[in-house]
Amino acid sequence: LRDCPFYKAIAVVPADGGTLLIVDRGAVSLQRIWCSFELHITREKGKRLRLLTSRGQIGQGAVQSGPLVEAVADWDVTQTEASQDTDRRQILNFLTGGEKHEKDGIKTDKNRNFVKVNGWQKQLDDQRTEPGCRKRQGGKDEYAHEAKLFEKHKDKFEDLNQQVRSKVLQAVGAKAASGAAREPKEIDRIEMRGITLAEFYSLVKKVKKKSQEKDMKGWESLTWLDVIKLLQEIEPACASGLSYAESLGMGPRRPQAHFEEPIDGLFSEGVDAIGWFAEAQSLPESAVISIHSLFKSPADYNDDDD
Repeated sequence: LRDCPFYKAIAVVPADGGTLLIVDRGAVSLQRIWCSFELHITREKGKRLRLLTSRGQIGQGAVQSGPLVEAVADWDVTQTEASQDTDRRQILNFLTGGEKHEKDGIKTDKNRNFVKVNGWQKQLDDQRTEPGCRKRQGGKDEYAHEAKLFEKHKDKFEDLNQQVRSKVLQAVGAKAASGAAREPKEIDRIEMRGITLAEFYSLVKKVKKKSQEKDMKGWESLTWLDVIKLLQEIEPACASGLSYAESLGMGPRRPQAHFEEPIDGLFSEGVDAIGWFAEAQSLPESAVISIHSLFKSPADYNDDDD
């Protein structure tokens, strides 16, 4: 791997240079293990790391919160993938054991050269799976070889995870931690029940976490009604008859934009739509929006969808 273009490019970057990680809209780049390899080399060579999203540099301007920032903060190298399982195994081997072990579990000849088919494709030597291990992306069973690496070298993997997470926290942590908790308060005029983009993205993160805790279907499959019902567990004030905006205790706020989301529509599609709009309008995290489905208290919906 030290002979690959990715390694060589980072190695020759000047001392005052660094690596620029661009996180695309779907955070797909964070799902590729080759990006994990580049981040490892960046750290190994003592280079600087900058993080950019489509809205700008993380920690500056409007890029203080949102799905992309959260995707970076939640990044996990053990959940990254490659088009070839052999590449994924080789990189995971390298991250934990260096050049000495990077070919472990991959077919080699007596001279430790890769045995390739079609002139380029490496082959796994051990294809046993570990059904009891956490599933890979797409629900596939993890290979036993990789599962063993994750268990044996969990500290090394977490160290690499933390490198990226800490970069995000350094950039947005001060502002994120500055909001003091407030007492919930009623807002009589329903059209004034606005929330900021930052508060909405915070809700999205809480919904993801709560759905995992309850072992529900993937959060992407949740409807707005599912989310409204979860609100009663996420925000105690919502279980007492208040809307999400009222539970925040910020009082009446006039929204800059209003979103009509069908109660039986997918929450994830609404999150995407709001994100697209915020980006197109260059809205800061402090921008106030209103969402029809969140106007009322969860208790108001009861068993109907109105």
